[in-house]
Amino acid sequence: MLPQVNMRSGRGVVCNSDIDICNLSPCTHEEADTRILLHAVECAMQEFNTVVIRTVDTDVMIIAISMFQHLGLSELWIAFGTGKNFHYVPIRDIVKEMGPTKARSLTAFHAFTWRDQTSSFVGIDKNTAWATWKVYDEITSAFVALSLVPREDRLKEIMPEIEHFVALMYDRTSTSLTVNEARKDLFTRKDEVLRIHHQHMTSWLNTQNGIIPGWLLLGTVPYTRSYIVVSC
Repeated sequence: MLPQVNMRSGRGVVCNSDIDICNLSPCTHEEADTRILLHAVECAMQEFNTVVIRTVDTDVMIIAISMFQHLGLSELWIAFGTGKNFHYVPIRDIVKEMGPTKARSLTAFHAFTWRDQTSSFVGIDKNTAWATWKVYDEITSAFVALSLVPREDRLKEIMPEIEHFVALMYDRTSTSLTVNEARKDLFTRKDEVLRIHHQHMTSWLNTQNGIIPGWLLLGTVPYTRSYIVVSC
């Protein structure tokens, strides 16, 4: 029995098996990062319960963690890296360790603290941002809201939490609720100016069509069965 192969063709999908692929085609997702999760959902709809995704892209792993609880799968593995750095990443175990709420908000955290489409904060790497999140768990609800493509009024509500998180990344003892307050406070206490890119925050938050183009909300798929490999 030949393995089933699905392949992108423009905005459509072609398959070597005589099955219904209406859930995959047509598709407006331009990036494989998000499109591959649709294939994972399709696997669940065909009653497979374990999926392996082969990738070297960290973004795919982040999105997989964030969306795992909506895929309808029992297990999801990422075959990540190349050569001596190749290893399998158990997405289900990571989500269980993080908790469903924090896992769901991971895409917003990842995008806010730097990825391909957003600039980074000066002097702040992912480890520093992650350590700040661990001590300021209140920001999780804001990240969840950002991941759900909030309206402008909701953005205004969570901006104080976001700005306080930014201040904490630069000074873990900061009580400032705005970036400007943090700048002034650090300047008077440490004789330094907080080097935060206003353009970074403004361009990232001020979008009409969502936080990251191509983000999606996947409905729950209740069907499960066995094993398939998906690659990108």
